[in-house]
Amino acid sequence: MVLVIVCFACKVSAQEKEDSILILPASFKSGYVDEFQHVILDSAQDYVQSNSRDILKLNSFENFQNNLQDKDTYSERIELARGFITLGIDLFQKMDISGASKNLTKGLRHFEELGHGFIAPTEVSTALLYLALARLDDTIDVGQILNIFKEMILIDSKVDLKEGLYPANAVSYFRSAKTDLKKSLVNGAPETIIVGRANELGNSTYIAHFSVIETNTTSHSILLDIFDTQQSRFERRFEIELPSLTRDSLTEAASRLMSQFVSCLEEPSEIPQIPKKSEGKSPWTVDLSFTYVTFLTFPGPADLEPFGHAGAIAGLGYNFTEEFALQVAVEILTSIRDRNGVITKNFQTVRTFAGSDIGFSLGDFKFSIGTFIEAAFFPAVSVCNPVDIRQRSGVCLDVVPEDQFGAFLGANLRPRVSYNITDSVALIAGANSSFYVLPTNAPINFPVSGEFGLKYRF
Repeated sequence: MVLVIVCFACKVSAQEKEDSILILPASFKSGYVDEFQHVILDSAQDYVQSNSRDILKLNSFENFQNNLQDKDTYSERIELARGFITLGIDLFQKMDISGASKNLTKGLRHFEELGHGFIAPTEVSTALLYLALARLDDTIDVGQILNIFKEMILIDSKVDLKEGLYPANAVSYFRSAKTDLKKSLVNGAPETIIVGRANELGNSTYIAHFSVIETNTTSHSILLDIFDTQQSRFERRFEIELPSLTRDSLTEAASRLMSQFVSCLEEPSEIPQIPKKSEGKSPWTVDLSFTYVTFLTFPGPADLEPFGHAGAIAGLGYNFTEEFALQVAVEILTSIRDRNGVITKNFQTVRTFAGSDIGFSLGDFKFSIGTFIEAAFFPAVSVCNPVDIRQRSGVCLDVVPEDQFGAFLGANLRPRVSYNITDSVALIAGANSSFYVLPTNAPINFPVSGEFGLKYRF
């Protein structure tokens, strides 16, 4: 089954001017109950009337038929065309094949120019059938005969040529035409015979072509192909699988396809800016890594063993070359309680770095080593002292003096390896160690750490 939709629109924003749409019933697949054709037509028209959101204005099929018949010369030309058709059929039955072909061709030309196939499809398809039968004896142009049968099927799919009632070669051509129509439809290139004629008779911007096809022996799909008359080609296809061929399933599917079509006509008031994809060629980089640190020297009693600090380090770099870069970074750490309970509560540490990084690349891998000046800031930390008091009472009666903590300045060495996932993103892993020189004889010293994270290059 085929349903043709003609859309009248201007190439302007949908918010500025309405498009008009005309829905024309037509058919493709024979054997369908005739009411299915009208189910799709009615559902599509109802959707436009009720849910077009002021984007589309509906011109009903009845109005389209009336406009064709209201033309000044319609009545006279129809009678003239019918005269040619009647004479052509009579001559065919009298075996005057040449005369039949000429008169049928004249009558069908009038039918085509008047759009009579949209008003009386059975009358036009009957005339086309006699023309095809006449041409079988009057020409050897196979393509011409196939086109006549295709037009006949598209205008009225209820027509069928059964073996025994029609010549064998006519039945063969008819079946070939039907097969070609289905192939072109499945391949996304429906025939333009009917949509082209609808375009000639109206002032449309879009023609939408509904069809129902068998996908296998038990299932079907309903298709909506959009024909752009300014481009003279089908531009879009929408498709829905049908669980069954019922009035309800066809009604719902036709409404959903029309909804998709209407939504495509609705243009946003502002087109969002799409960020450009980074090519990874900027000199600027940022990185973020998780890190684990321990200080080999830390003030406290003899049973204070090195304990861990977990946190994150964020850095910003500027690459003068692929091998040399300047970098700054900040690291925030939270302590992890030591197992002997010397550190009474967790505390935070802030470390900052500024320096340079030098390295070399090997395929997607890069190996580098950085040298930095580090400034670290420690809060006053509750560290129990001495050991025996803590062990006997469980109460901390003494702490390390606060002047053991504060700001420290030193040198940092950081080896790293990175692997490029994309042009912009790389995995990084590394280690680093520092030595604080200020204050002299620093009570906190020798931090060593490992890190793992990502680097992004703009």
